[in-house]
Formats: sequence, C-alpha cells, structure tokens
Amino acid sequence: MPDMYFSRTEVEDTAGVRPWERKRRFSAEVRPDDMAETAAVYARAAAEAGSAAELAGRATAVAAEAGAADGTALIDARGRIDATALGLGGAGDGAGDLDTVVSLLVRAMNTAIDAERDVASLVEGPGGLDEVYARQLAGAAADPTAPTDPATDTPDESRRRRLDTVATAARTADAALSDTVDAYRARLSGYGAELQREGYDLAGPLTLWTTPEMADHAAARLAEELRRDDPDPLALARWTQGIEGIADSLFGDSLAPGDPIRRLTTTEHTYLSRFYAALDTDTLVALGRLDGWDRAKTEVAGGLAMLMNPDIGGGTAVPDAVRPFVLDHHTGDLYTEHPASQAFRRALDRFNAFADVLGSATLPAGDRFSETLARAAVDLHARTTTQYAVGYPGHALPDTGSSDLLTAAALNSPTAATLLADDDFRTRLLGQTWEDSTGAGALVRSGTTVPPGIERDAPAARPYTDAAHGVLGFAATHQDVVLGHGPSRVAALGDASHTPLQAALADTALTHLADVAGHGDRPLPEKERHGVFALMAQADPTVNEGFKAGVNSVQYAMAYGYYADVPGAMGGTTTFESIGNLTRLVNWGEHEAIENREGDDRGRLVSALTTSSVGGGLWAASVPPGPQQLPLGLIAAGYSAAVPLLPGYSPQAPGAHADFDLSEGFLNEQVTAHTIATAAAQAHAEGSLRPGYPHGGGPVEVAALDTALYEAAGSVPDKRLNATGDRLGIVDDWRTAGVSPDRYVPDHRPDDRRSQS
Repeated sequence: MPDMYFSRTEVEDTAGVRPWERKRRFSAEVRPDDMAETAAVYARAAAEAGSAAELAGRATAVAAEAGAADGTALIDARGRIDATALGLGGAGDGAGDLDTVVSLLVRAMNTAIDAERDVASLVEGPGGLDEVYARQLAGAAADPTAPTDPATDTPDESRRRRLDTVATAARTADAALSDTVDAYRARLSGYGAELQREGYDLAGPLTLWTTPEMADHAAARLAEELRRDDPDPLALARWTQGIEGIADSLFGDSLAPGDPIRRLTTTEHTYLSRFYAALDTDTLVALGRLDGWDRAKTEVAGGLAMLMNPDIGGGTAVPDAVRPFVLDHHTGDLYTEHPASQAFRRALDRFNAFADVLGSATLPAGDRFSETLARAAVDLHARTTTQYAVGYPGHALPDTGSSDLLTAAALNSPTAATLLADDDFRTRLLGQTWEDSTGAGALVRSGTTVPPGIERDAPAARPYTDAAHGVLGFAATHQDVVLGHGPSRVAALGDASHTPLQAALADTALTHLADVAGHGDRPLPEKERHGVFALMAQADPTVNEGFKAGVNSVQYAMAYGYYADVPGAMGGTTTFESIGNLTRLVNWGEHEAIENREGDDRGRLVSALTTSSVGGGLWAASVPPGPQQLPLGLIAAGYSAAVPLLPGYSPQAPGAHADFDLSEGFLNEQVTAHTIATAAAQAHAEGSLRPGYPHGGGPVEVAALDTALYEAAGSVPDKRLNATGDRLGIVDDWRTAGVSPDRYVPDHRPDDRRSQS
C-alpha cells in the first residue's frame, strides 16, 4: 500500500512559504495569555507613578515582584482587556496623561490580541489552512489507492496533487498572514508614536515594540521609505521609535542623554542586533543624504552606539552595514581607485553621507568602536586629501565624513584622552589640514577636559592632563599647521577650515591655564607656554576674543576672592602679581605674533587684536558679578585659591612696537585694570570688602567698558576709572599687577615685591 501521508513541513517546503511557522512565531511574539497580567501591572504602576515618563520604570519594578498582579478580572467576554476595569484616574500630578498612556497601552494590547486571533483563524479556523490540510490527508487515508484523477493518476501522482493543493492553500494563507501582521505592526507603530508624544518611552513589561520581529519590520520599512524620492520624516521617526524607546529608557532622553541608569536587557540587545543586521550600507547612505538634522539619523546612530558599547550590555561585533567605511575601507574605492577617478568621487560621496548618520549620535559607543571610528577618520582623511594634489584640485569633493566620525568618537571621553596621549595618533590628527575641523576639535575638547566630579590631582584625571599636555605641546610647536596654514595643498587652495580646532585648543589652554602659564604641578616647558599664547594671538578673531575673555574671567575671580576675603584666597601681592603675569603673557604672545608679520598683514593683525581685546573685556564684563557664574569657572581653569595661579615670572617681549603699545597692548592693561576695579566694587557692594579698603559711602560704579577705549588707547587716560580706583583704594593693587589706566609706572622699590613684576 503506497504511503500517501505528507507533513506540514513538506507542504511548506513545496509552497516555498511557512505559514504554520509564521503563525507559531507570531503567537510567541505577542503572547496573548500574558496580556491580562501585563495590564494589571500597568494599572498598579499608574496608581503609583507621578507622570507618564515614570510609568515604564514603575511598571518594570512592579512586574519584578513575585505574584505582583493578577489580571483575570480584567478580561472581558471576548478575551480582550477591559479598559473600564482598570480603575483609571487620579494618580499624581499628571494623572490625566497617565490615563491617556494606560488607555493607549490597553489599545495596543487589544490590537495584539485581535491580530493573534486573526492569524490563528487563518490557520486553525473554519476554512483555514489546517482544514484544507486535514481534508486532503483524510481523502488519501480513506482509499490510498484511489487516484484524485482516475483517468491519469498513479498513487504517487495522486499524492503529489493533494500536496500541491495544500501548498497552494499555504501560499494563500501565508499572504493573508503577512497582510494581517503588517497591518498589526503599522497600527502598533502608530500607538507607539502617540505614547512617545505623551512622554512614555516604550520600555517596560509590554515589549511589543521591541521584539526581534518588530526590529526586522522596522528596518525593512525604514529602507523602503528611504527609497522614496521624498522620504517622510514622520515615517522615518515611526520606524526608529523602537531604538528611541530603548535609548530613552537607558539614558532618560535620547536627544539630551544623561548617564545610563541600567544595562540593556536581553530583549533590547536582541532588538538592536536584529535591526542593524537587517540594514544595509545603502540604507545608511540614503539616510545620510537627507538634508540637515533628522531625528531618525540621531536614533539610528544612537542605536548603533548602544549596540557597540559593552559597558551597557552591547558588544564589539561591527554590523555588516557599517564595516565598509570603518573597518574595510582600505579595500574600497577610496583606496583602490585613483583620486581623480569618478569611482573615487562616488565612494567619497557615499562615505560623507554614511558618516553624516554616525556624526548625528548623542550617545557614546564603547571604547573599542570609538577608537575604530577615530582611527578610520584620520586614515580616510589622509587618503581623501590626495585629490587636491592630483587630478582636478579645483573640483575636489570635500571630505566631511572624517569629521563626522571624529565627532561620534568624541562622545567617549576616556577613549578620546587615550588617543590624544598617543604620539602617533595625535600627530596624524593635528598634523593634517582639515576642510572641516569640527570633529577634530570635538575630540580634542573631549579628551582634554577632566570630567565633572574628578579632582584635577586625582589619578583618574591624569589621562586628560596627559592628553592636554600632548595636544598643547604639539600645537605650540606646529602653529602654522594647527592654524590651518599648511604647508598643504588644501591650505594653499584656501579650503582649510580650522576655526573649530582652534577653539578647542583655546578651551584646552583655558581649562589647563595653570600649567599653560607655568604654574601648577605639571607646567608646560617655557617654549611651549609662550607658543600657546602666540598661537592664540594668531587664531581666528572669534577664538582669540573668547580666549581673552576666559583669561579676564580668571583674573576677575582671583581679584574678587581677595577683595571679598574668600576663605583660602591668596594674599594681595600674590593675587595681583598673578593677575599681572597673565596680562603680560597675553601681551607677549601678541608681541610675538606682530613681530612675525609685515606690511598690511601686520596692520590687519594689530587691528584684529585691538578688536578682540575690547571684545574679550566686554564679554567678561557681561557676566553677572560674583564668583559663582564665571565663564569656564575657577575649577575648570585649574585655579586653586590656596596657591598662586602663576609664578612671579615676567616674559620679555621680542621687541618694542609703537603700534602695539598704542593699541591692543594698552587695551589689555585697561581691561585688566577694569576687571580688578569691578571685583573690588562688587565686594564693596556686598559689604564684604576686606579690611584696609574704604567701606563708607554709597555704591561705587565702575565706568562701563566700551568701544570708546579705541580712541583712548595710548593717548587719553581713563580718568573715570582712575577716580574709581582712588575711591576704592586699589591704585596700589593696579601697580602690583603692572597696569594702570593712566600708564603710571611706580618707582622701583627693591624692598617692595609689588614693583618687581
């Protein structure tokens, strides 16, 4: 007797689709039997949470309690969650929002229950696939020798016909299953968008949005949307909402993240792994081609960062979609094709778009991946700039992608510090001419700034100070390179953009000002100290002005600390010698820069430095008085009230310059005198001016620092400021600092340290 039986697996193999497997997997994904308990968890959490933003976390905590919730009473006659049985209304200040959120969650649960029931019906219900399968097997079992077509069939042919009949039904059922599940996922994503608008982060015991199948679906729909001529930003946001929910749950807000509050769960890690495994490089390139900022870029970049961060439960395996431009770039067209070829240009265009996505990240990747990004960036930029020397330099395509990769790497400050302390990497980073130095500047700023909460003399701060010393030492001795002046073809063609890098170097100098000025536990060598101030004098005017403003702010803090008799403040002589030494270092750098210029170039530099002197003073003077709101701050500037900021060291200018003496050099001294007077006046206004200074009378108002100083420079003494100094009794303090509004130079008295500055 012939064997007429065929299994469901054989049907699926014949049909080329797997409806039974699809049905099983969808039921396992949705888990309808768990919905009642989950609903009860949320009902209890809503009664305890204070806002929608707290709900997911509170629900997670409730769910972790053994026997926390019994949802039997919440099921209606149709097997759905009965929202009226939840007893909503009246918890916390945001009770209304909580009611909305829980109602949306219930609707999402019921949508899942309904979808699972519809899917099951297509397979197990009347007229469903199981019925077709059973009927064909039953017919064969009734008379195994009876052909389905007596005129032509053998028993084997009859079996084949019955198998084909079921296979056809399987294909029909699978298509219907696919449509049902897709419709469910679309509705679920809509609920997800509404929940996120209410402040719910899609993380919690209800994991419908973060299943592996939802990851596959989201990645596919994201790619589909990006293939359109005009992708819809709302659609892109919908298909990245699962990543956003995970990021919000770990970091509070994916756009303004704090420190992670926990590690990725297994479910979340699986979701991210599946999402990025389903993407391809073309999708990332298409996303990067969107103009400007787009939230989907930030979420995709952030999800990758989480996946690549072992510290929060991620891993180190780089997804295939990401490898071509961060691991396998040496085998791509940027390296194998001539820089003048169209293939090279197309590859660079794709790299720029790809990297634009990664550069939109707000979350740090792990150490290993961050280092990979940074090293790939300096490699690729060194390669892409060869197009300026060969082919058609005037038509070179700027490399913005390398800057974007560095921007992403900079989010990991410990790795940035480690890289910058490496001589080879630091030289390759700072020794290049950048068409866009934003990323290089971000890496420098990240790796040289001691994180909040770490004392500057603590061992944990050492990597950052090591990095700062290395960066500033290189910059001071390679000024033309870091200023963007070359020598390079990029600089010669006028395509260098180094202002962001210069700004980062200024920040580094200010945050390590004690060492830069020659004081502190680890002072820079004298040549490098002078080089830093000369570099700042030649920097972009906006950078120079900001640097001077930072120096002025530190001078104000020292003066205020002394006048207000702040505990631990330095003595008067040390305070004002230190203030004066800072001014002289700034002046020395400007002397040096002017000395090395000629003709019109020299005149332009003098004019720019004059402008920045007033601008820096105005900027510093705009800060509300008192020591607590200083730009950069005393701690950030490396200042300790217990010891002098600077040694009693007076650098020598390279030469006398009448134009300097009549312009920005005098203005710098005017600003210093004004800063000292402002600090004394503030302490007087607070009634805390230390003994030995006038206390009587009404408020002492310091004359405004304004652009009239341009005309007064070097020719008209600031009589108003002099009058203020007399009234406050601070003229001797000006002399100790080596400055005076009326250019009075005190007599040299060997027994008075104040005159030795």
